[in-house]
Amino acid sequence: MTEIRTPSYLPQTEGQKLEEFFQRTRLGWIDYRTARDLIRLSGLEEDSETLYPLLLALFLSLNEGSLCLPLTEERLTDRLSVIVPQDLVGTMTEKILEGLNKRRWNTLIGEGSEGFIPLRIHSEGAQRFLYFQKYHAKEKQLAENFGKLLDFPPEEVDVEQVQKILLETLEE
Repeated sequence: MTEIRTPSYLPQTEGQKLEEFFQRTRLGWIDYRTARDLIRLSGLEEDSETLYPLLLALFLSLNEGSLCLPLTEERLTDRLSVIVPQDLVGTMTEKILEGLNKRRWNTLIGEGSEGFIPLRIHSEGAQRFLYFQKYHAKEKQLAENFGKLLDFPPEEVDVEQVQKILLETLEE
């Protein structure tokens, strides 16, 4: 097994620099280590220089409340600007988008419904989004459930019963 190379622009060990990185990015130790573990378990150690920032960018999105990372040059550049030095942001964005387009990391990142792969790219028209597989599955399930609610035929609702309940509620 090849050793994972933490990119030189990221803190290498515990200490002040790592704490400063966590404060600046609002990432945590678990995010940092999970990125490393995903790279190692996928057998992609040789691509760690490119995958580390991509995974940390996805964690940034998650930590800010989004379930996914939009895979546009603009959004990726915005996320990477917090993680990598400014002089590397453009090059790193290009490398990541090229790797995704060429499906270079298909043991880690899948598209469509390709079995269980930790990360998933979801496409809506020309837009693409990177998800952790479990969040993609939950969002898809939620969308299906909302769809069922919206398809509920109105004739199955007893209007008189609803009116009665509303009147009782409003009188209280």
